[in-house]
Amino acid sequence: MNIAKFAALILFLYLFSAIISYMIRITGIFAWINIFFLSLVIFAILFIIFIFILAIVYAIIKKPEIEEGNYSIDKIRGKEEMK
Repeated sequence: MNIAKFAALILFLYLFSAIISYMIRITGIFAWINIFFLSLVIFAILFIIFIFILAIVYAIIKKPEIEEGNYSIDKIRGKEEMK
């Protein structure tokens, strides 16, 4: 995912949270909270859920790269290079 798609997704999440907060404000639930702060709270919740889902999907899709070879501790330290 490149940076433009990520920024567009962030903007969409914030606009979605602003719409939800406006609907909550109209209904009278939490009428004492400003729409801006309510939208920030909803955005934070949606963003955290998005990050968790993205991490889970990435962990499922990404296959580990396994390198085969002889990896002894002496070879890693450089002691077996002369042999």
